[in-house]
Amino acid sequence: SPVAASGSVPSVSRSVREVTLATSLVKPVALPLAAKVGDTVRATPAKWSGTVTRGYQWYLAGKAIKGATKNSLKITGKMLGKKIAVEETAKFKSGKTLKSKSTSFTVGQLGIASPATISFTDATAGAVSAGTVASSPAGTIANYEWFVDGVSQPNAKLANFIVGPNHESKTITVAVTMSKAGWSSVTSTSRGFVVPVKGASTNVLLWSQDFNEASNSSVDPETWNTSIGDGSNDLSGSGWGNGEFETYVESAVRTDGDNLVITANRNSDPNLTCNFPTRGTCQWASGKIETLGKVGFKYGRLEARIKISSGTGVWPAFWMLGANRNEVDWPLCGEIDIAEWRGDNMNSVAQTLHMPGHFGGGGLTSSVELSSPADSNFHDYAVEWSQNRITWFVDGQTAQTLTRDDAGSFKWPFNDEMYLLFNLAIGGNFVSNTVDPNLNSASMKVDWVKYYSVNGLGSLVSHP
Repeated sequence: SPVAASGSVPSVSRSVREVTLATSLVKPVALPLAAKVGDTVRATPAKWSGTVTRGYQWYLAGKAIKGATKNSLKITGKMLGKKIAVEETAKFKSGKTLKSKSTSFTVGQLGIASPATISFTDATAGAVSAGTVASSPAGTIANYEWFVDGVSQPNAKLANFIVGPNHESKTITVAVTMSKAGWSSVTSTSRGFVVPVKGASTNVLLWSQDFNEASNSSVDPETWNTSIGDGSNDLSGSGWGNGEFETYVESAVRTDGDNLVITANRNSDPNLTCNFPTRGTCQWASGKIETLGKVGFKYGRLEARIKISSGTGVWPAFWMLGANRNEVDWPLCGEIDIAEWRGDNMNSVAQTLHMPGHFGGGGLTSSVELSSPADSNFHDYAVEWSQNRITWFVDGQTAQTLTRDDAGSFKWPFNDEMYLLFNLAIGGNFVSNTVDPNLNSASMKVDWVKYYSVNGLGSLVSHP
């Protein structure tokens, strides 16, 4: 499915999906990265799946600008140093209204299109380099400042930094400051990497989430998006393209002090409505989170420690989608199912690739037996990928490897940035559209999730 974990999408559901796509947001309204006093800023209209009548409202420092209701806005002196954003309202022929709000920029400040990153090949004896920071307008100058364990290195002011034995086990970061005459400068600081001890593991931790926040905390909004609804306002359509029975709600995703916990419960709230399997009150309420537009990954190793509950119809998943999913849709964006489970079989885990020519029930898949049931113990599930090659692991043991050759003549979409998802579906094609009538709740617990570079290969993408 486009936005649930894998599973076939029967042809009989295609007409339903096309109808729901008639009232959905495909691409949000957007603004330029930067503007100065005297410029006229024009919004790039949102892309909607159907024909719409558009309206606009501009905002200054979070407050609506009176009378600013056109597609463009003239920047005045009183706006200098304040944030500008625009909201587009789309009215469909059906009478339904949806809104899309742009990201903001600060008037007179340079804009960053891509954040600072670090790449390296031999972390214990070579050079690391700061990735290019694209900015707007053109003609900006980049200044570099390198840090070791948070301490500025006074003689390290170039794009490259030499790593030596004295840096072993220390964290390297770089701050890139973009400047241009007449503009406010802007600084982007990379995420750090820990230089490995020579002769030790070549896996370098680039990012992690331990979910140790106070009990009943929500997930970090700087990292995670929380999906809401039954898919009707998403590219996938009602039932999330898989015929699932749940709607996603923010309250179903919480921490318990040690773990991320996604909980699914039979729904009794008449205000939660679904269009599948029948139009009316949703049968289940559950949770789903993803990192699209906030954190992305390209190559390397992504790993999580997970425990799930059993029950016929329970369908948890730990998976990835191509970061271009909103532009090319599924399965063209590619999907890596690192681990997904059928609640009626706790002794195995499925690992699957979906791509053009191999998707839905035709995905490239393997079922791996677990050393103990998935509901009685936590297990480590991981994937490592490089150009044209993906390998899965369970509890540190290699499970399967798929390569570009396995795609045949079809496109291999896994050499680009991807984003991470966790969700707990109930019902749907993968679990044979069957839910135990006596099942009232289910859960998915994630102890931690970690991302590593492997032998220097792996890039963490932090979106502003």
